[in-house]
Amino acid sequence: MGGQDRGTTSENGGMNKLIQKSKAFLTKDITSKRLLYIKAGIFASTGSLSGAIILAMQPSLLTGLLLFIAIWSFCRLYYFFFYVIDKYIDPDSRHASLSSFAQSYLKRPK
Repeated sequence: MGGQDRGTTSENGGMNKLIQKSKAFLTKDITSKRLLYIKAGIFASTGSLSGAIILAMQPSLLTGLLLFIAIWSFCRLYYFFFYVIDKYIDPDSRHASLSSFAQSYLKRPK
């Protein structure tokens, strides 16, 4: 029994190291221009494909208009969170994501 426990602990230790290495790799900023362009292409492709599928499922002018308004509104919201707040509202705040913004906003004294 003792040998099994040691083996399991050893396997868990190896798994923990793998998880830590994976987290370190996944949380690193992308600095390669080529990879950034590929990432933008993937976003454009998935967004276009999902929009096309929505329009194919419900082909109407109203669906297209509502889809356009939703996309435009979320783009403006993104601009607000990552440009307007940093530039005009709170220049000292820097947020990498919407969740980090929400956490810092909720922790602020009122």
